[in-house]
Amino acid sequence: MLDPANPNHYYQDVIDAKTRALKLALFLQESYSPLPNVTVNAGVRWETQRIYDYRGNQALSIKRQHRAAGGRVYDPTNEGRPKCSAHYGRFYESIPMTLANRGFGW
Repeated sequence: MLDPANPNHYYQDVIDAKTRALKLALFLQESYSPLPNVTVNAGVRWETQRIYDYRGNQALSIKRQHRAAGGRVYDPTNEGRPKCSAHYGRFYESIPMTLANRGFGW
């Protein structure tokens, strides 16, 4: 297909790639209530991602993506309806398959 921005270049609009990805994750969480209207949450998450090229060889491996998460919830009326909460966590985004297809496809 002709690139409208540069008529001397062509680009490929559709890629028929045979790549695959494997993503593993493990999440552990614990909740503790020191008072009836206060809850503290803590958690740990571990993730890894592997991308394989069109030959089935491992092309990319992302290891040791671990993070901690935590938060607290407070119910000022002690009725279970209203709440004040604060949470913290970190997010790792997966490598999109379109990037893997363009980089490791055939």
